[in-house]
Amino acid sequence: MPVTPREILAALREIDLPPDRRRSVRRSDAHKKLGMCLGYVIKYDEGWVPSRYSVKYPELSRLLCRFASERFPDFRFSSIMVNSGASALHVDRGNCGPSLIVTLGDHVGGDLWQYPGTQLRVKDRLVPCEGRLPHITLPFEGERYSVVYFNMKGDRTGPEPGQRRFLRHCGFHKPPKVPVDAVGARTDLLPVAARLLRKHWGLSKAYVGDFTNKSLRPVIRMWLPETN
Repeated sequence: MPVTPREILAALREIDLPPDRRRSVRRSDAHKKLGMCLGYVIKYDEGWVPSRYSVKYPELSRLLCRFASERFPDFRFSSIMVNSGASALHVDRGNCGPSLIVTLGDHVGGDLWQYPGTQLRVKDRLVPCEGRLPHITLPFEGERYSVVYFNMKGDRTGPEPGQRRFLRHCGFHKPPKVPVDAVGARTDLLPVAARLLRKHWGLSKAYVGDFTNKSLRPVIRMWLPETN
């Protein structure tokens, strides 16, 4: 039988998600958000390795991989990001190519807004999205998990044969080799995206995020006053 959103939700409710340490997806340093990455990750002294959460939750990894493969059999993904809560306005700088997303749980609202103004209805529906463009979780109430399938970008060696077999058994694919001229994340569009969210959705800077992520290029941080 195909994997259902209800099965995934039940599995997610059984685990304790760790704090999401990615500064770019939090509105401020005080904004608490939970999340973990499954599948391939980069360990800079080793190259590609299975994420520690894939090793900790292999059954969940296999369940999530089956869910996507049953609905989009031609979509190859190296990694899965599991989140709880809302993400601030950001771009996924480490992504290569498009993504898939679904949200689960007893929530009202919480659609995905994607630049330049697409509202994706993703509750219990796995739909394509583009993480390299600015995007944000729209306001919601209730319990909201999100599961995002994507290809991680990076030119690294590994993993070891045993690790590769484990990831393949779960259902993950090795990250593709990325050409030098591949389209990257559009961090340059973050300020204008913030203005659009304020104009059309009435979202304040406090909700959208303050863009203090040090990974952003200095020229982008110079534009931030325009988002007030």
